[in-house]
Amino acid sequence: MRLTRGFKKTALLLALAAASIGGASAATGSLSIGGTKVVADLGADGSGTGWTWTASTATLTLSGTITGNIDIVNTAGDVTVTVPSAATLSGQLRLNAGNLTLNGRGKLIVDYYSDNVAHMGAIDVRVGGLTVADVTLDVTNTGIMVNHQAIWTSGDFRMASGSLVTTSARGIGVLSNNGSIYVSGTASLTNLKTADCCAPRAAL
Repeated sequence: MRLTRGFKKTALLLALAAASIGGASAATGSLSIGGTKVVADLGADGSGTGWTWTASTATLTLSGTITGNIDIVNTAGDVTVTVPSAATLSGQLRLNAGNLTLNGRGKLIVDYYSDNVAHMGAIDVRVGGLTVADVTLDVTNTGIMVNHQAIWTSGDFRMASGSLVTTSARGIGVLSNNGSIYVSGTASLTNLKTADCCAPRAAL
């Protein structure tokens, strides 16, 4: 049987609606800040002092001052952290799985210290890559362990715009543990140092 154009259009709209209802969120898992689970299900919106979680786009918006680690326990999908104006995080920004995109037209200051050998980067992407776009980042890790870097990512680090300033007590600005580092376009990077580590790690 041949479908008419109107029937095709109606079928398409119904299919899109069903897909939207069945998968509104791009990520699953939970969000904790300062050791407290503030969003038990990443499929639901949430907000608090200095932060807003938008489930439909899997986006965490930061503003103002936040004290304590931001821990995104993601079990599926990728996550975006956006900074529209100015934000300060006294703690670690950590994504346990998936890719992380950091963007926005604002400035994010991250100041982190830990003596835990398992807590590597002030911005830490455990299983996935990190993309930085437009945002201004000032990232400090004063941790004393040899694997404490300003930014640690398992996958590729990509930056084509924005500004990044790193400070690390161990001297490593960005470490891609299993990937590569790609810097291009108008990206500005300051205070980065080369790690004394071996392939396949890439470091700045």
